[in-house]
Amino acid sequence: MILRAGDDDARDLLQRIFAVFYECDRPMVPTPEQRAEALAGVNAVVLLDDATGGFEQVGPLIDDLPGCAFVLGTPHPVLGRHGVSQSLPGLSDAAARDLVARELGKPLTELTGPEQWAVSRFVDAVEGRPLRLRQGAALVREDGYTFDELTEHVRRDPQTLDRLALDALAEHERCVLATLALTAGLLLPGDLLTVMSDVDGAVEALRKLRRRGLAEQCNDRFGLPVCQADSYRSTLLSCLDLSRAVRELGGWLVACDPDGEEAADAATATVSVIAFVAERREWTAVISLVRAIQPILALKGRWEAWNHVLADGIEAARAVGDQASEALFTNQQGLLALCDERLDAARNCFEKARDLWDDQGNEAASAVARHNLAQLRPAVIQPPSQPQPPTPAPAQAPAPPPAPAGAPAPAPAPQRRVPPRPTRRWIVAAACAAAALAAAIGIGTLVSGGDDSSGGTSGGGDTSSPSPASVAGTYARGEGRAQMRLLLEPTGSDAYRATGTQDGSHGIDAGTCEQELGNEPKTDPTEAVIRHNGSTYTGRFIQVNPGTGGTCRYLAYNVTLEVIGQDTVRMCSEKFDQCLTYQRLD
Repeated sequence: MILRAGDDDARDLLQRIFAVFYECDRPMVPTPEQRAEALAGVNAVVLLDDATGGFEQVGPLIDDLPGCAFVLGTPHPVLGRHGVSQSLPGLSDAAARDLVARELGKPLTELTGPEQWAVSRFVDAVEGRPLRLRQGAALVREDGYTFDELTEHVRRDPQTLDRLALDALAEHERCVLATLALTAGLLLPGDLLTVMSDVDGAVEALRKLRRRGLAEQCNDRFGLPVCQADSYRSTLLSCLDLSRAVRELGGWLVACDPDGEEAADAATATVSVIAFVAERREWTAVISLVRAIQPILALKGRWEAWNHVLADGIEAARAVGDQASEALFTNQQGLLALCDERLDAARNCFEKARDLWDDQGNEAASAVARHNLAQLRPAVIQPPSQPQPPTPAPAQAPAPPPAPAGAPAPAPAPQRRVPPRPTRRWIVAAACAAAALAAAIGIGTLVSGGDDSSGGTSGGGDTSSPSPASVAGTYARGEGRAQMRLLLEPTGSDAYRATGTQDGSHGIDAGTCEQELGNEPKTDPTEAVIRHNGSTYTGRFIQVNPGTGGTCRYLAYNVTLEVIGQDTVRMCSEKFDQCLTYQRLD
């Protein structure tokens, strides 16, 4: 397997490697113990390119994957006594000459004797490095230079080829190359690079840059080698409308599938972009990108990167006095702490987010933070959790029955991948499921005032009209402390009292609890019922949550209940436009 390590730390790299060999119905993050157990039996050759973090970055990988051989691409030796380091030479003379001939579009035998000798001297001057060979051949092919001239330039200053290549570009081509420099190290879709650069015909410019040895291409994706990033950024940044490029990148991230491969690649590039614009103190750009990328990093299990960008986002929000963004990013730090079972840190973050939202008068967002706080109890051993629908709802706050907004949930067992990809089947007992972090995406829209919606609907079920006796009973989702229960009690003809409980608090009478402050609609638990309405049941649902010191609170939601099988019901929230499916227990 091949991975670009980049700035990822060991924890995120281990998660990425885990995702190569295992798959789940939903993205998930195993505990360190579970991951070590799962990876201990993997036998593979792991190629890590652009590993820049030293032995701290790769050492834990070697420990957790004892059956694997590692090949590292690093600027400096990092293994010490743990491996052998060797400088990577350029191409052999014969291979280099073949590359030059291919770039020129003709065999070297068509050149005169002196011209062939000039090619050999140029190959020697650039030490057989493929990128330099391609750049030199393009300057000869397109701009009339000779190999003798280029050899003299290179011997005086090895960076001259870059300058000559850049000088030969038109303005719009320089703008496109500046966009590649901003996202160096990753291959990104041409349509994304087009909108970021704001250049008509950007794809053709990208192909030209590829022919000149200034860009890489794989199918419809283009990129710039990461080793070129710093020099090209400093040279070309003035050609790029940075604010527009960042805005378009953020918009593209929001629109794409957060669990797709394109999102993963773009997220890696965006982490680098955030660091770059943060160094330039472009705080508005930082906030925009952190808002767009943080749910993707959460879903992908790249929690260290998630933590870093949230910290950058908080710094940027404080610098410009953006309390809404500061509250959002602080709340998300609480979710991350919850995933790591650092409950005190999670509590501090949720309290800070609540206070910030209270200061803004944002009651809906503040209720989310208060709800999260209500789930934290000293006796909790692992984070309370709630299974979510398979498809994240990118514009919604948590759906009932509520768990901490964006909290993790137990993941389904990883499934065996089909050949030729190596696979394992592994049962996960208490892993943190990133799929349940869909609510984290929703909070971002909640704070920014968005109104997108997606997720569960009430279609596709049994349209029969069940009697109270056939629906009454106890239903559940999940297992153990993470189990969510739904109790349906008949209260008359075609009517039920619907109550949800969680986290070991099953059986609590909502009549002894107080309604969560700020939760709407205001409801007396004895009056909350669902009634038969055509093929479904509609009405008010009560979710009971444990508080502190033996207290309890409840939340009320307008819901639609649909019977989709003899022992299965699906409950959909009108407020959050999400559905949860429950199986009968009794």
